[in-house]
Amino acid sequence: MIGLGVLLKLSQMANQSSEISNVLNQTLFHKFKKKIHIIKQYDIVSIEIDVPRVSSNNNKNNDDMDDMNFVNMPLFFWRTMLSDLCHSQGWPMIGNKALNEMLIWFKRGKSSWIPVKKTMPTLYHQGILYMFNGNLFFKNNNKKDVDNDDDDKKEKRSVISIESNRILNNKLPSIQQALKYVQQMKALEVVDEVVKK
Repeated sequence: MIGLGVLLKLSQMANQSSEISNVLNQTLFHKFKKKIHIIKQYDIVSIEIDVPRVSSNNNKNNDDMDDMNFVNMPLFFWRTMLSDLCHSQGWPMIGNKALNEMLIWFKRGKSSWIPVKKTMPTLYHQGILYMFNGNLFFKNNNKKDVDNDDDDKKEKRSVISIESNRILNNKLPSIQQALKYVQQMKALEVVDEVVKK
C-alpha cells in the first residue's frame, strides 16, 4: 500500500514540472524560435545559433537575451527544439547519435556539411545552421519519372537554378552553391510577397 502523502507529492511534482515547462517556453525556447527562419516551407530552414553576446557593461538591462549563443546548449535543448522543427516541416526526427555529432561540429566552428541524415543535408556556416530537404539535392528513385508529372510541378522544378539537377548520385553541392541557392530562394520569396500585394 502506498503512503498517504505520495499522491500529494506526485501532484506537486506535476505542477512544478508544468511551471518549469512554461518558464522554458517563455524564455529560452521562445528566444530560439525567434532565430528560426523558414526560407522555403518543407525544404529549407536556417537557424542563427552562434550569435555573439552583447556585453553586459554596455547594456545593463540585458533581460532580453536576444543575442544568445545556442552552440553550448545541452542535448536536451537541441532534441526538444529540433524535434518540434522537424515535425513542423514534415521531416524525420534526428537521433541522439546524430545530435551529439552535430553539437561536436558546432563547437569546431568550421563551415561544413554536417552528417546528420542522408534525407536532411545540414550545413553549418558562419554561425548559421541550414537544414535542407534531401529531395532538393538527391534523386529519389522511388518516385515516378518527371514525364508523368503535371506542368505545374515541372515549372516549379525549373525555378531551382542551383546545380541541383546535376547533383544526383548523393553528392552534396559545395557550400558556396548551397548558400547561393538559399539566397535565390529568399529572393523568390520577396518576389512572391510583392506579387501577392
